[in-house]
Amino acid sequence: MEDKVVQIEQRIAEIEKRIAKLEGFPGTKPTVILSKEVPLEKKAAGPEQTSAGISILGIALLVIGGLILLSSLPSFLYGLFGGSSYGYSFTTNLIWTVIGSFLVAFGLRQIQRHREVQKREPQIQKDTASQIVFKSTPSTEKTTKEEEQSFEFKLAANWFAIVGIVAIVLAVVFFLKFAFDNGLIGPIGQVIIGLVFGICLIFAGEALREKVHKYSQIISSGGIVVLYLSIWAAYGLFYLISPYVALSSMSLITILSSLLAIRYEAVYIGVLGVIGGFATPILLGKGFESEMILMSYIIILNLGVLAVSFFKNWRELNIATFAGTYIVFVSWVGIHWKVEKFLETITFLTIIFLIFAVSLFIYNFVYKKEAGESDIILMLLNAVVYFGLGYYLMTDAGYKDFIGFFAFCLSAFYFVLGSLSYQKFKETSYLTLGFLGISIFFLTIAVPLSVKKNLITIVWAMEAASLLLLGFLISSQKLRVAACIIYILVVIRLVGLDTQIDISKFTLIFNMRFLTFMISVISMGIASYLYFKYRQNLDEDEKKILPSLLIVANILLIWALSWESISYFARRIDEVKKADLKVSTSDVRVLSQRIAQTQFFPATDSAKAQFGIVEFKIQELNAQGTNPFTTYIPLATVKLTDVTGNRVISQSFSNADGLAAFGEIPPGRYGILAYKAGYKGIWKQNGYGSGSGCIQSGLKGTTFRATIQNQNTGGLIAAWDDGLEIDGGATVLCRDLGLTKISSQEENPPYNYGNTNYRQSQSSNYQPPKQLSTNTLKQIKNL
Repeated sequence: MEDKVVQIEQRIAEIEKRIAKLEGFPGTKPTVILSKEVPLEKKAAGPEQTSAGISILGIALLVIGGLILLSSLPSFLYGLFGGSSYGYSFTTNLIWTVIGSFLVAFGLRQIQRHREVQKREPQIQKDTASQIVFKSTPSTEKTTKEEEQSFEFKLAANWFAIVGIVAIVLAVVFFLKFAFDNGLIGPIGQVIIGLVFGICLIFAGEALREKVHKYSQIISSGGIVVLYLSIWAAYGLFYLISPYVALSSMSLITILSSLLAIRYEAVYIGVLGVIGGFATPILLGKGFESEMILMSYIIILNLGVLAVSFFKNWRELNIATFAGTYIVFVSWVGIHWKVEKFLETITFLTIIFLIFAVSLFIYNFVYKKEAGESDIILMLLNAVVYFGLGYYLMTDAGYKDFIGFFAFCLSAFYFVLGSLSYQKFKETSYLTLGFLGISIFFLTIAVPLSVKKNLITIVWAMEAASLLLLGFLISSQKLRVAACIIYILVVIRLVGLDTQIDISKFTLIFNMRFLTFMISVISMGIASYLYFKYRQNLDEDEKKILPSLLIVANILLIWALSWESISYFARRIDEVKKADLKVSTSDVRVLSQRIAQTQFFPATDSAKAQFGIVEFKIQELNAQGTNPFTTYIPLATVKLTDVTGNRVISQSFSNADGLAAFGEIPPGRYGILAYKAGYKGIWKQNGYGSGSGCIQSGLKGTTFRATIQNQNTGGLIAAWDDGLEIDGGATVLCRDLGLTKISSQEENPPYNYGNTNYRQSQSSNYQPPKQLSTNTLKQIKNL
């Protein structure tokens, strides 16, 4: 009984607090209606202010205006204080500076209005025994209507205040411009005036805080801007202070801006301080090649700003800090990055990544707050940007082989955060889903970065089965959906990439393609069993996955067996097409006689020619009184080997007088088939001069490397060009052993054996060999 009395007293106290809150709004006269059986929502411990989201328009305007100011403001100030005349460039920069300032001011105003609207939204808490419903009286409705009607006046009044501050600042600027141009005030005086003016604006805002709260925020913000510009001018324009003094001064201004933001409860003052803090290294420009100093400054700034955001729940600060941090980091990498600084750079990058990743987790973990949409987006962007920058640094530094391990470490890190979040918030939490989703993403991309070809599909299939099992064990539908997505990737790889195989290395059943298909089919079989076992816990949509998995698994099995059969017979056909010409030296003359009567025969792609030991140079034929066709009776020796089949294709011997020297083939236009990889041709014997001859070739687009064995000399002689008349001159194909072109040398004058002159004259393109008929192939196979 006493417990019930205590509960009733607590509820009455809560009702009184709510009524007191509503009485704080002018003209509100609440009435209370009690209803039963409504659950009481637990009140989460955390900061007083809560935010359901952010102003997208305000952030966009803030970013655009900030970028415009960063590009135009330095040039404007240089033109203003550097004594330059008022030209087109100065006017343009002035216009862009004003536009950027208005965009920043309007963006900050949008953010502030958004937060004010969120504060005024009624926080209705439900009780297990009663629900409190507040209804406004007619006076409340009238007040709300009057506020709506006066909104235009308030907006105009705010804009007039902003325009007034801008006008005052511009008036002071142009007055100082006149004084500076005429030498009335020196550089030190200019900086002092700027500092004093900025401090005065801040004190003026503090003095007006109780009377005109909103206007005082605008005035204090203007003071922060003036202080930033004064320090920048002292360093960048007049070189009065060192870069470290400038860095320390701007850090103090950033801290001051954060304190003012907390005091005024104005998030846009904090955002302004963050923009100034991260713009400091960019504005100062030189003097910050030292990575240790710059990154330490960025890390300290991150910790300070995120601490403020942590206690005030200002998500806008998180976004501004995230953007500023990575903009400064990328700018430094683009200018000062060197491979020698890899360890320091990747260490600082990792620290920055951990600050953003862990801060979000700690905030939601401590205050038991559900992550919002902006939190999930920031979490995903942090992971993607970190991995992208890490990928670039590791690739540039020569550590590309470790990128897969890098992605796996990221996956493990987010899996740990996801597991902790699951224990706290369970599977329905957006934070848990975000962490686990990022973990699965990096695990999936770590596979192709670590292994190659078929192993990618094998690991993906095993990963999908593991995720599916985990999804059933913890009753997570999201994990089961992720597993199905990975199965889709497995099927795409199997059909699109893993089906291809090298026929020359194919072995029936015992090959990586068949193994990959079998492991994938077994994985899908396990998935089907899991869906069947836990079918009672599935909804109607998930129950359709079981038959789909079985159908896909059977199709893949049939696909694999069909391609095994196709590849087996393709291998056999390839072996038949390769001429099985296993001959020896003793029967090469008979082989030559048979083949010489056929047309061209294309060589296999893997044929390799083996040549004699001794070679002689072509220019030796230029000796006076030498007849190369009578003195050097060539004996061509060639051994062609099929490298793939490890067998001799043909082995031939011939002299310039034809095969008549062997006593078996009469003199005439006969010869030996000799071919090289990708080429064709029949070598013919043709009479040339008295009792001598030359080898004539039907080869097109290549040279044949022959060895001339006589008086311990040899040379590069391919053939006589079959397209020229013998008695009108001849062309010797030689020198160029390339695969696409041949070089030629012409004998000039013909028949002048006393003064033989060879000169390079032309080149010819390679022509592919003709395809042999089936009957010709059979005849060659029967040789």
